[in-house]
Amino acid sequence: RDYVPVAAVEVTASIGEVTNAGSTAVNLYYSDDRGHTFIDAGTIDVTVGNYDTRLDWRSLGHLKAPGRLFKLVDEGALVRIDGMDLHADGS
Repeated sequence: RDYVPVAAVEVTASIGEVTNAGSTAVNLYYSDDRGHTFIDAGTIDVTVGNYDTRLDWRSLGHLKAPGRLFKLVDEGALVRIDGMDLHADGS
């Protein structure tokens, strides 16, 4: 099994277009045991009208094959999620 560094996870989404102004938190969780337990990677708050916020979680350790599960949780902070990218080299 190979280990790959997880320098960052970046989510592309509808930043600034909040559907619930009372709930602006976006949380990322990850699991290394096929979803039996999840580790909280942190929370990023988005602001209505601020289109420059980046949804980046950095330095998430190493993952081993077959991989790691990621769970993204928000309750109205995002209208849509366009994608999630894993950066192994820090770029």
